Amino acid sequence: MKLVYTSDAGRTFACETSTPMQQGVLLTEADGLYGYEATLFTSDQSDQDGSTLIGSKLSARRIGLTLKIMAEVVETRRAVIMTLQPKTVGTLKLLREGYEERVIRCVVEKVAVNATDGSILNVYLMAPNPYWRKNAESRVYIATWEALFGYPLTIEQNVGFMFGQRTEERVINVQNPGTAETGMRVVFTARSEVVNPRLSDALHGERFMLANLTLQANDILTIQTGKGEKRATLYRAEGNVESNAFEYLDTAALTFLQLSPGNNYLTYSAQSGEDALTVAVFYYPCYVEV
Repeated sequence: MKLVYTSDAGRTFACETSTPMQQGVLLTEADGLYGYEATLFTSDQSDQDGSTLIGSKLSARRIGLTLKIMAEVVETRRAVIMTLQPKTVGTLKLLREGYEERVIRCVVEKVAVNATDGSILNVYLMAPNPYWRKNAESRVYIATWEALFGYPLTIEQNVGFMFGQRTEERVINVQNPGTAETGMRVVFTARSEVVNPRLSDALHGERFMLANLTLQANDILTIQTGKGEKRATLYRAEGNVESNAFEYLDTAALTFLQLSPGNNYLTYSAQSGEDALTVAVFYYPCYVEV
C-alpha cells in the first residue's frame, strides 16, 4: 500500500508499507483509513423504554499515520514537515495493487517527532468529509451534439451532408456507483439565446434547479451542488467576464440536487431555446470504504 499526500500549495510526500531499506519513508502503521463512525441523534421520554432515533450522520474521519524515515533523516523529516504545515489542507491518495485509486480531502491536525534520532513521525489528519472518492471526475452529457463525420472525409458533389446531430434523449440515467450521495457540477452552455435553463429530477419533479436569466451564444452557467461547496458562476462570452450567479437562482423553487447511489434520472428544459443547450454533469463517486 502506498499513500501520497499533496498539499494545496503543491508540496508532496509519499510513504509505503514496504520500501527497500535505507530508502524512502516507511509507513509502519495507519489508523482511520478503513471503517467509519456514525453519530446518532436520539430523544428520550420519561415513560419510554429506550430512545427514539431522530437522525444520524457520519463523523469526520481522523487518520493517524506512523512514519519511519529510512535514510537522510534530517533532510527527509524537514521535507515531510514542510509539506504537512499546520492547518493546511491537502489531498491524501491511497494506492493498492489491484484496486482503484481513492482520494480524500484532509487538514493537518498534528505532527509529532519521536525516537532519539527523530526518524519516527506521528502524523494526524482530519477529513471533514469522511467519504473517499474516485480520483477521476465522471462526466455525463444530458444534451449535446454528436459528430457525424471523421477523417478521411469524402463529400460527394450535389449531395447534402450533416456534420452533426442533436441527441434526442430528454431523460438520461446518471449512474452513481458510489455508496453515498454526491453533489454535481452542472454546466449549461448556450449555442444561441436560452431563457431560464433548468435541470430536474425526472422522478421527483419538485426537485430542480432554475436560473432566472437569459443566456446568449457561448455563455456558460455552472452550478455546483456539493455539500459545503454550493456555488453558481456565469461566464458571459461577450466581454469575457465571469461573475457570481447566485442572484439569478430562483430560491423559492431551488434544490441543490444530489446523485443518490445507483440510478438517477435527470432531465433538462428551458422556458425557451432549450434545443440550443448543451448540458453536462460532472461528479465524483463517493465511498464509505476504500
